[in-house]
Amino acid sequence: MLSFLEYIIIFVSIIFGYVASEFFNGWGRFLRNRREIEVHWDYVALTIFFFIMFLDFWWLSYTWYTKVVLNIFSLISFLVTPLIYFFYSILLFPHEKDMDGFNSRNHFLKNNVALYTCFIILMSISAINEYFFKTNTFYSQENLIRLSAVGICVVFMIFRKRIILLKVLVISSFVLLFMNLLLNR
Repeated sequence: MLSFLEYIIIFVSIIFGYVASEFFNGWGRFLRNRREIEVHWDYVALTIFFFIMFLDFWWLSYTWYTKVVLNIFSLISFLVTPLIYFFYSILLFPHEKDMDGFNSRNHFLKNNVALYTCFIILMSISAINEYFFKTNTFYSQENLIRLSAVGICVVFMIFRKRIILLKVLVISSFVLLFMNLLLNR
């Protein structure tokens, strides 16, 4: 018979698997339609960045499972993060029927405010969850990196019509991600 913890882990694993499959499906659509679409390196790098962040969250979530089962509010708070990554997969990868004449930079310009908003929500939820699940103090190095990322997103939202910001976003995102990975591992 399953314990309640195992029951919750199975449910959460299905959700994580579904979100990961959405990223793989999106990359598959890019590969299948590569002759009819225009996908730029910076856009692909951005999708990889979000997937690495998703994997980082999944990796760290192992330590939270015993706290997630405490009550329904803990579970809901925990599941907001994979939900945001699912939104990323929708915003980053067009539907199969929209692939004709797809241009990744135009797609980014059309969706960048929603991407930045999701990122700000993600950083806020991550800080709250870590504090709630008592895995980090509120004034930790990781939260300072998150605050830097939120600041970058706010600036980019102000200047959202400049495509050069996509390159800057990709580079700064990877720098902040690797700083976080190096400092906290």
